[in-house]
Amino acid sequence: MDLFFFYAEEPQKLDAYQHFSAFESPAVLLHAGSTTGERRIALIANRAETDYPWTEILSFRNLSAQCVRFGDERPSAPIMTGTTVVRAGSESQCEVSLTPLLVCIRIHSLCCDFHGRPYEGAALKKVRIYLTYAKASTPLFGGKGDGEWINAGRLSENDMGRLKFPEMICRSLEDPVGEAVINPGMTLYCYPNSGEEEDLANRWTRLVIEGELEGETCYYAVSLGPLESGTEHIFDFVITRRGTPDPDTLADSGMIQFRSSLVPWRETDYQTETY
Repeated sequence: MDLFFFYAEEPQKLDAYQHFSAFESPAVLLHAGSTTGERRIALIANRAETDYPWTEILSFRNLSAQCVRFGDERPSAPIMTGTTVVRAGSESQCEVSLTPLLVCIRIHSLCCDFHGRPYEGAALKKVRIYLTYAKASTPLFGGKGDGEWINAGRLSENDMGRLKFPEMICRSLEDPVGEAVINPGMTLYCYPNSGEEEDLANRWTRLVIEGELEGETCYYAVSLGPLESGTEHIFDFVITRRGTPDPDTLADSGMIQFRSSLVPWRETDYQTETY
């Protein structure tokens, strides 16, 4: 964990910095020091790179603009950040809540209902579920960042090979999906995509269900819309018709129906900073 003290007033220059390691509990008591006065505390946890060039931490604005790469994320220890303002010298402690930069996409249930179709009773085989237009990086403390994606409309082996944990954006099912509802308990991850409107420079991340129906590969791509860090989106899917011939074409409501719910990321106790 890296802890920074910045002056609270603009241009929020760096006052002090300290690095901590070897935590065994989600609630941690840290002891750190700064000069007196109103200070902004910024915390970064689980970042692999801890050797910060001076230009990257000269001010809170500089630090906020730094981006982290999705390829450096670990699902068991996601990169987390948090910030608060304290009056050093008069307050002996403060609490900072850390939020993962990642967004969690969980597939709760999945089934096929081809009632009334020529292929009624058929099952979807060789099923893969993955994310496309997933952002390759994100700023540490909010912002749009760049428009680079891990992948575009298709997911290739090359895209997967660039990740330490490719299962974060792609998972496969061992069994076919038929009329019986299954609960895969499958979790995917991506970075936030907070734009209120989608355009060529800011595509919303998509979830794609790929499978073979009567020997023909088809796709069901669903736009996830704006996504915020530290949230978990839970989906229930019902496939009702043959999908599209390519993963870059969004499926319509006649092909797939879904229900989604939004919940906070797994919560833990607050962390206390004493200085």
